[in-house]
Formats: sequence, C-alpha cells, structure tokens
Amino acid sequence: MNDVIFRASKLFNNYFIKTRYIFYYNKVNDLLDSERKNLRILRLCDLEAPFIENLPKMLIGKFHSLSEKKSWLLVTYGTDCSFKGYMLLHLPKKIEWYDSLPTKICEARICGLFVFPEFRGKGIAGQLVRFGIEYCSKREIEIWSVVEKLNSSSMTTMRKEGGVTKRKNYLIKILSRNFISICTNPINIYFVYRK
Repeated sequence: MNDVIFRASKLFNNYFIKTRYIFYYNKVNDLLDSERKNLRILRLCDLEAPFIENLPKMLIGKFHSLSEKKSWLLVTYGTDCSFKGYMLLHLPKKIEWYDSLPTKICEARICGLFVFPEFRGKGIAGQLVRFGIEYCSKREIEIWSVVEKLNSSSMTTMRKEGGVTKRKNYLIKILSRNFISICTNPINIYFVYRK
C-alpha cells in the first residue's frame, strides 16, 4: 500500500505540482583533517581536458551545460581518477537562474549532490555539504539548497548538516514542464516556462 501511495505522489509531483523545501545553513560542523584531504573545490570553467576525461559520465553532461559560466564550482570527494561523490555550488556575480529559482548576488546554492551507490552510508554527502558551507561562510556568502519533498535521504543529510527549512517552493507544471515557481516566506511568484 505504501508503495502505491509513493508512486502516486511521485506521479503527481512530476506532472502537476512539485513540492520542494529550501534549506539555509548558519552552523558549520568542523571537518576533520582526515576528511579534508579527500575534498577539493574546482571552478568548472577552468577544468582541462585530462581532468574532464576522468569525470563520471553522468557529470560530463552537466559540465558541458554549465562550464561556460564562471559561477559554477565543482566540489569533489576522492582523487582525479576515483570520484566517490561530488556537489555543484552556484555562486553567481549577478542573478542567475537554475532549476526554476534565481540565485542572487552574495548567495551560493548547493546543487547536484551525489554519492555513488557503492560509497553511500559512509558520510561522504555530509562532508561535501560541510566543505561547501565552510567555503561560503569564510567568504560571508549565504548558502542554501533545494530538496524535493520525496527525497528523504537528502532531507536527512541537509538537516544533519545544520540545514533549516525556512521556505517552500511549489513548481506548477503543465505537461510535466515547469510553468510557475512559487516560494513562501516571503511569497515570490515566478513565471519560469521559458527560463
């Protein structure tokens, strides 16, 4: 029965109204030196061909679509030849749109947090998030993320790393395409069909 309810919720989420939570981070949980040695931040637009060839296939598509902008950073866990996880940070110098929401000046948005299945359950996602929060807090940049209501594992990670839900985002869809993006607290309504 629960599986049927979950599938129905997912269908409604994908084709009609998607509910997402917006997390903000004030607190920084310190990274251990042993954790820090596996983490690094690279500017997507500066990555060179040998490094790109070693990227996971699923990241290459994102890389090509975002690498022309200087506002994207890649946070990696692992070595050049062996990625265990990664996260994208969006830090624009002017307002830029991504996934039906704007990232403003002096803001950073956590996007695309991913840990390969064989490395899950080892705290890598949390270390990536902490590293991003630490990077932004040193630069006095407000950091936030968006998590879909149905993504319980990401919700747990974000809360564990000090994320506080201050806003909700509702994506109104027509034929499964985002049409209107509504944020609460304060209320903002964006027409996003062409963005």
